[in-house]
Amino acid sequence: MVYLEILCQLIWLSPTCGHKKKLKASQIFLACLSAKSANKQGYIQRELRIALDTLGEMLPGTIFFIPMRLEECEIPDLRLAEVSLNLRDIHRLDYWEEDGFEQLERAIGYQFKLEPEEPKQLLSVFNFEVVGVNAKGEQIRKESKQSQYFREDLGKGITLEMVAIPGGTFLMGTEDEEIERLVKKFNWEGFRRERSQHKVTIQPFFMGKYPITQAQWQAIASRTDLKVKQDLDFKPASSSVRDYQN
Repeated sequence: MVYLEILCQLIWLSPTCGHKKKLKASQIFLACLSAKSANKQGYIQRELRIALDTLGEMLPGTIFFIPMRLEECEIPDLRLAEVSLNLRDIHRLDYWEEDGFEQLERAIGYQFKLEPEEPKQLLSVFNFEVVGVNAKGEQIRKESKQSQYFREDLGKGITLEMVAIPGGTFLMGTEDEEIERLVKKFNWEGFRRERSQHKVTIQPFFMGKYPITQAQWQAIASRTDLKVKQDLDFKPASSSVRDYQN
């Protein structure tokens, strides 16, 4: 187990060095899990339970416990009923993936409130309206909102407008009662994948303001500096969405 304190100092702890007290004083608990360690009983399981107990005392949305899988493995089924926590409900990161280090960096950066890099482009403001409707589709309210965006020049007269999406915490998943109702109504067990409800925290990011055009796609596909994991097909209409998932 690794405990990360402020300024990312690393402390390796043994079972006899007062680890419970030091854990509660730390700001991040990083649980490195492998196929072997995830199924190991004893000291490791005890430390995971202590970390869960510490997390249960913190404010909702706090990033303290980070399960980090070093390889493909099952997350231990550890539950603390008194604080309604399950280790499997905590958002994990997979360090063996190509962006594993970036995932860890983002999680730690959010906890320490590190200042994000300033965008190379100056952000502009635009106005838009949000319309609310009832169950019949009738408009019941309309609100004026503002957001920020920047325009990326992709060359050859092609641009891409990117809107700033604020970070925050939201509840993911579906309540058990609603899942059972849907399973019974539609006779499909797939709805059970929506359990259990858990809080997910995301950092601010940018999203395209409009649906992507083929010209924009081709311009981005030709840019090696924007490549993430794989080459993009220059003719997106001929590619399956599944080709670019995961």
